[in-house]
Amino acid sequence: MSARLTPLLILLACLLTGAGFSLPWAVSAWQDRQAADQVALYETTPLAQADLMEHLKLAANGYRTVALSQANATYLSMFQAKEAAQAALKTMYEKGLFFLGQEDLFAPARWTSSAAVPFVAVSNGALSPFDGITVAPQSAVRLADTDPVPDPAAAVVFWRCTFYGGEGERFELILDDTFRKMLAFGYRVPLSSAAEPFTFSMEDVQRMMAFCQSYYAIDPDQFAQPESHATLGYLFPFLDSQGEAVNLSLSAGRTYQANEEADFLFFSFNSRGL
Repeated sequence: MSARLTPLLILLACLLTGAGFSLPWAVSAWQDRQAADQVALYETTPLAQADLMEHLKLAANGYRTVALSQANATYLSMFQAKEAAQAALKTMYEKGLFFLGQEDLFAPARWTSSAAVPFVAVSNGALSPFDGITVAPQSAVRLADTDPVPDPAAAVVFWRCTFYGGEGERFELILDDTFRKMLAFGYRVPLSSAAEPFTFSMEDVQRMMAFCQSYYAIDPDQFAQPESHATLGYLFPFLDSQGEAVNLSLSAGRTYQANEEADFLFFSFNSRGL
């Protein structure tokens, strides 16, 4: 009987050996097929480890926006975001920041909080061309097919906080979720047809630069001299810890809003972050 079993055992051993050699290839091929069908994902959670300067750089350089589908305990609540935005206004006011000759421009009592909406800010070029993405916090956003993978500090949770004042004034503030700091703002007010566009003076730029040095704790020696820029108004760059220039900016102008049938004066800080 053992003589009859011997060929069968040899055949079984050969089959098992062949399967052993082919199994890694089969698993690898299956994984490749699965990967080809998956969307490249980016976790936003580790971004909280990035420092404030990286977040400020993202706001200054501009980004694409991805909506968050829900709030999460990891991030600020809407109430906390509104409180932090009010605190940022108060700091701007108490440190003497103002424009248009209005020293109470950033006084919290002047403004009524309207909304605070969180979103994921992703550096330009990191997102694939895909509209209508909505993701949950601690989930993912869609990335372009790039090699190598984009910098993990390329996406951050920000808040868009909106305030309204008297006579049609509107103030929008971009708030960093991690550090609760203002990273960009925009102001607009209706204009009469005879009004002239507002332009910043060098005194305005120096005042804003001094505020940034204090507010973001940046050594004044890291700043270069402000310079005029055709589309961004004034740039006042500083060097980060890696020696890279971060181009903070002030811009102003006049715009017509067709849906409101009115001309508006506007000015902004870090306009590419709005």
